[in-house]
Amino acid sequence: IEMPVGYLGAGTADVPNCTTLRQGWGHLIDEAASLLAAVNSVKTCGQLASTWSCLAAINALMFCVLTGHRAQRLERLTFGALLSSKNYVFISDKDLASGHTGRVIPISGLLLQTIAWQSHCVARLAKRLNEFGFTDQPIARVLKHGLPHSKPAFFKLVWCEEKRIYKRRLVSTGDLTAVSRRFWDTSANFGRKFWVTQLLERGCDRFLIRLLTFHKHGGAEPAHPVHWQVPAQALAALLIAMEQVLSEAELTAPEPSDEIGHRVSLRSQPLPRSRRRHDGLPEQSAARAISPQST
Repeated sequence: IEMPVGYLGAGTADVPNCTTLRQGWGHLIDEAASLLAAVNSVKTCGQLASTWSCLAAINALMFCVLTGHRAQRLERLTFGALLSSKNYVFISDKDLASGHTGRVIPISGLLLQTIAWQSHCVARLAKRLNEFGFTDQPIARVLKHGLPHSKPAFFKLVWCEEKRIYKRRLVSTGDLTAVSRRFWDTSANFGRKFWVTQLLERGCDRFLIRLLTFHKHGGAEPAHPVHWQVPAQALAALLIAMEQVLSEAELTAPEPSDEIGHRVSLRSQPLPRSRRRHDGLPEQSAARAISPQST
């Protein structure tokens, strides 16, 4: 792919380059670590809810940046979508007239660490709820036997003082936008623009970029049969290209302070259950194109 004459690599005005992404990312993971430390030490139920909600938004934004996620339809980022495979995540972040769109994204080394970090944070929250004596509340029961495949992986907590109960609320696009504005002064879906710009500048095949973004041009029309027959070689090539970008950006993930974690509970279906014909991965899907040994 040849760049236009006079192209300086600046991209659009609100797209961070590797340097600006790294600078904001460093502050982001520092705040994530500080918030988890606060989760471990807060003394009141209200403080636990507010601190956890801030941490959940940061963790969700990290995931969205690393996967080129649209930062919408966040309720579909379930534990099953994130943790069913050690090599791929399942993303469905847009609705069309024909139904939901879905795609698999290869898991980079940094994304794997970020997912592990979120799992660690949820395990810490479960431990704190137990310490507060809320073992019989709905949120505690949800987390008691592991991470349920059908529940959203990124959620906030609201403390209801009158009923003395915690309620789960979904992390919203607005929550992620508030975080991205603080660290990069841009919208929450800037990761998509970052990836497209970086991959194009490196001459990456446009088909691979469409696999990442699920844009509807050329042979990558959402719900088009080509997306249910994604060759494992294409996903492997996309992973190599993404790892090269991440290597140059020199990003790191927050490090858990200990080995506490939760096992994945996938009792019936590893990927989110389809509600309509095009919601999930159908028969003869991309999952079938991936070698069973790699999942």
